[in-house]
Amino acid sequence: MEFNELLYKRRSVRAFTEREVTRGEIDTLLEAATRAPNACNMQSWHFYVVTDGEVRAKFADICATWATTAPVIFVVCTDNEALVGRFGERAKLFTYQDTALAAENLLLAAADMGLNGCFMGAFDAGRCRALLNIPEKHEIVALIPVGEAQTESPLRERKPMSDVVTYIGEAASTVSEARDDRYVLRDTIIKHARFENINMTGVEFDNIKMADGSFNNINMSGVSFSDINMTGAKFGGMCMNKTSFGCVDMREARFDNPDLRGTEFRNCNFSDVKLDGCELSGMTIDGINVAEALEFYRKNK
Repeated sequence: MEFNELLYKRRSVRAFTEREVTRGEIDTLLEAATRAPNACNMQSWHFYVVTDGEVRAKFADICATWATTAPVIFVVCTDNEALVGRFGERAKLFTYQDTALAAENLLLAAADMGLNGCFMGAFDAGRCRALLNIPEKHEIVALIPVGEAQTESPLRERKPMSDVVTYIGEAASTVSEARDDRYVLRDTIIKHARFENINMTGVEFDNIKMADGSFNNINMSGVSFSDINMTGAKFGGMCMNKTSFGCVDMREARFDNPDLRGTEFRNCNFSDVKLDGCELSGMTIDGINVAEALEFYRKNK
């Protein structure tokens, strides 16, 4: 799974199936966690891994009942003694940052193997410490139940970048090069992008990730797409005269009111494609006139 896909695969899950998580999978998750960036490489984390069913059941009194349905619960702790001894009390913040980074690595690794979890900051630390006999030097930072999700949760919207990002200085243009009056956009991620009222005439897109994008009222005459991920994209009000598509992933894409006259498709996968209210005159598939075939079918069914 590509990393850009993995970012959107991770979910916060609160209901799990009975599928067990193996020791090998747990070790893989812990290896991912301990590869996280950390202050001075002091690796100030410690993980308690709870797989015992009777012990997990008692977490209903520590955090939430749903957490007990997970086959494994990671109790993420920090041991700040070494860092505080070197940098003083302010180093406690470093150790919390270390464990947060480790937790994110763990959750991404879980998503990569078809699992998911939930980062929990609300819990009774005293009861957890008593239950697992955790020494005082290990401060409990978070709980992470992990397992196979019962259902796939929908992707939750994030705030627009304009609400959460402030640029200090000018960012480089996303157009990587210009050649013979043709703009070339290459090796770029444009997740959840929204394009409206734009003239893209003659632009060349190569190795672009623009899954879940939204395109509305766009002039794409003469545009070339190559090695593009447009999974889940939505298109409305498009002019695509003489547009070229090669190696484009458009699974679950939606087109509203497109004009595709004269379009040619080769070596395409149209499994589960739905056409509704479309003008098909002159359209052929493997040399068969679609409109004539449908008319023949209607008359003889």
